[in-house]
Amino acid sequence: ITDYRLHDIWVLETLNNKKAEVADFSKELPNLEINTSKNTFNGFSGCNRIAGSIFFENGLLRFTDIMGTKMHCGDGNKESEFLKALQSSTTYEIGNNRLTLSNPSGVQLVLKKVDCPCGQPTCNDLQLISLTFSRANSGYSVLPEYRRNCRSQRPCDSVHPGGNG
Repeated sequence: ITDYRLHDIWVLETLNNKKAEVADFSKELPNLEINTSKNTFNGFSGCNRIAGSIFFENGLLRFTDIMGTKMHCGDGNKESEFLKALQSSTTYEIGNNRLTLSNPSGVQLVLKKVDCPCGQPTCNDLQLISLTFSRANSGYSVLPEYRRNCRSQRPCDSVHPGGNG
């Protein structure tokens, strides 16, 4: 069973022992929304949207099957450094609203727990945006898409519970 404390939204604070700055990325700091009930994650890697799976066993945490959009990020963007650190992480600690991801070489990432991926302090309830119906071999499935709205009136990116997007 995956550690329930991982189930949250996390924004990058430190990358390879250096404070992360918005200027190091295209628009905003990278963020991850981890869904422990489905062992998936989705988020923003500094230039592109990403999604993938998490593997959890005996305190080991791995981010796997990472896929993302393919936008051109420009010079000086640390997205590839963020993704490399995320993929190389093997252990984690949670304390003081921080998720610390490490490997045998040391701390790779520190992410801060937030209520909204756009970095605002709080969000209102989820708002249903759309429902997608798909036909599977054994019937139909429904995929709801939700959006969180921040108090600043700046909408956060759309999110799909369960990491489907």
